[in-house]
Amino acid sequence: MSAALERLGRQAEALEFFDEITLFTEHDLSAEFTSRMGKYLTPSCRGFGYWSWKPWSIHHVLQDMQEGDRLLYLDAGCHININGAERFREYVDMLDRDSRGMLVFTNGQPEYKWTKGDILRHFGVSGEDAHVTHTQQIAGGHVFLKKNPVTENLIRDWLYVFYDHLHLADNSPSSSPNLPGFVENRYDQSIFSILCKLQGITALDGTETYAEDWEELSSFPFQDRRDMGIPRTAKKGWLQKCRQLLFPSKKGGFEIRR
Repeated sequence: MSAALERLGRQAEALEFFDEITLFTEHDLSAEFTSRMGKYLTPSCRGFGYWSWKPWSIHHVLQDMQEGDRLLYLDAGCHININGAERFREYVDMLDRDSRGMLVFTNGQPEYKWTKGDILRHFGVSGEDAHVTHTQQIAGGHVFLKKNPVTENLIRDWLYVFYDHLHLADNSPSSSPNLPGFVENRYDQSIFSILCKLQGITALDGTETYAEDWEELSSFPFQDRRDMGIPRTAKKGWLQKCRQLLFPSKKGGFEIRR
């Protein structure tokens, strides 16, 4: 298990909110998933399979949860800031009141720059849909949801794009025109962002999770530091494999399961 994953697990325990903390590595992927995606779960593939393990892991945990249970997903590179506990409680209250049962964060970048034309076409989005294409992309590294039909279907749709339409998630050229200003497809995140926008998912400002000076986020619970616990000298050429942290919770509160 990576140092980053262990560090995030300790931070989650310190927050004293969670019923259950689940740490996933590439060794926990199901046989069904690896049979479908195994060809791409290699060091030569971006994100160890275009980050397809992310929707799989959330979908996998949802299967064992009850309707109304809460689940928080964080990438292992994130930090949980214990001094942001008050704001986290506000997130919980917001989630419980949210009509769709899901909270996400933007990443500060416009959608049209980071989502290729094939994805837009697949989901029936045109350049005239500025509320989708010219709003900030939604980050895939922090997902807070309650289990309900809306969130279950969204996560399932996210996963099945990899199973049935992998060309949308990879780095192949788009057969449909990209919008002016397009830079690069962002793989799992591009798909997740479009799905969230089409479902009207509540997106909080990404300035709550990222800053050049982390002291600016001293009162916020999640810090997107992308800290994988690797010495700078070892980072070059290192494969960021499947490392993530899932926090499912029961409807009534939180506990930690071993």
